[in-house]
Amino acid sequence: MNCCVFTSQTDADAYCALAFSDWMATHSDNPDYVEDTTKWAEPAQRLTDGAWFVPACPATDNDPYVVEVSQPDWYPEPDLP
Repeated sequence: MNCCVFTSQTDADAYCALAFSDWMATHSDNPDYVEDTTKWAEPAQRLTDGAWFVPACPATDNDPYVVEVSQPDWYPEPDLP
């Protein structure tokens, strides 16, 4: 999955707000979807370097951002019984 990568949670949050606005502008014809959707994504912190990442929004111009393909080592290992 392509993700936008940020050095701070503040920048990741700002991207999420922009992506949410862009996404909803292209999906506003479905009232149930609009009512049930409250944000684009929740930023997560990468385990490898502490950077913040968010799935890239296809409705947003992502050229100004660092976009990387997510890797398994970005995420914590699941706690399995």
